Amino acid sequence: MSSPGNQQLSVDVSELIKAMLEQNRLREEQMRNLVDKLMEQNQNCLTTTSFVPNYLQLIQNFDGETGDTGVADKWLSALCTAAKLNN
Repeated sequence: MSSPGNQQLSVDVSELIKAMLEQNRLREEQMRNLVDKLMEQNQNCLTTTSFVPNYLQLIQNFDGETGDTGVADKWLSALCTAAKLNN
């Protein structure tokens, strides 16, 4: 037969285990929420990342000395396209 002191100790341990299990459950829930938020932020970073083109290759050097309006038109078009891409 168990004494009242042992029964009280048994109840205290049982309550302690229940409290620990509940704390573990809450911690796991918080970790899941944190991981979900981090994954969402990471996904947003991946979708908004852009790359800056090399302007030296995109826009050729133009000094206007040739007087060729076709070359000037191509240069101006490349310049306007680069400006639109970076707005």
